[in-house]
Amino acid sequence: MLKFLNILKLIFKEKTIVKSYNSDDDLEQFVSRRINSKLEVNKTQKHENELLKNLAGLRGITAIDVMVPRVDIVTVSMSDNFNDIVNQLTKANHSRVPVTGETKDDIVGIIHIKDVLANINSKKKNRIKYILKEPIFIAPSISLLDLLHEMRLKKRHMALVVDEYGGIDGLVTIEDLVEELVGEIEDEHDETSEIKIEKLNFNTIIVEARATLDFLKDKLSLDLSKFKNEEFETLGGYIISLSGRVPIKGEVIRDVKNKIEFEIINSDKRKIIKVKIKGLKLLNES
Repeated sequence: MLKFLNILKLIFKEKTIVKSYNSDDDLEQFVSRRINSKLEVNKTQKHENELLKNLAGLRGITAIDVMVPRVDIVTVSMSDNFNDIVNQLTKANHSRVPVTGETKDDIVGIIHIKDVLANINSKKKNRIKYILKEPIFIAPSISLLDLLHEMRLKKRHMALVVDEYGGIDGLVTIEDLVEELVGEIEDEHDETSEIKIEKLNFNTIIVEARATLDFLKDKLSLDLSKFKNEEFETLGGYIISLSGRVPIKGEVIRDVKNKIEFEIINSDKRKIIKVKIKGLKLLNES
């Protein structure tokens, strides 16, 4: 509860919502009343109540729930020159990324593009090591509330999720945590956030494999959620579970139970990228 109250004070530090309470116990009771209140409130109070509920909810959400999976992490190498790093960061539209040593599990630090640009003309040997920030390594089970508290204390905007053997499982950014509080933050330069659906005919579509099962149910009336488990939550994961491996481009995977065929339009060694789905009237015609 102490971490919750500390973060609450940080968020509402200029508001009477915090300043009018002399002790953490009083503040805790106030928060509980606000979260559970059914009284009508104005627009500002409604927003504050929603923020309080979301903040309290961070205790029940873990890093593994929001992390960017290992296969999607953009990294640069200690051996890359600064011009290459700038190009990679610009192409990926990232301001900071992990830096690897010999393998992707060997994360030696975090690098920020402003530090790269500030030192791009430096003549020092191994100059990249002088601008590295120490990474934070976290367990998949850490709550987002604890993680937010730790990132604030260590003044870091990024944390790496590691498994029991020290391998990299994923990555969590401060933006991921903020989105859990206030909702998704749309980047004006981010054109990849929206799942694209291409309708070919009444029962055939092409869709990105990163589409979640919930998305397929909501947008396409295709309900695979009853087959969802902790191992996968995307269309790509579902298809891999059917085939037992990552299928190659052009391969057709048949889902006998649902009378659907998945044709792999694009994939690499680690994941499915785009899929053609055919066999049912998937789309709402309204």
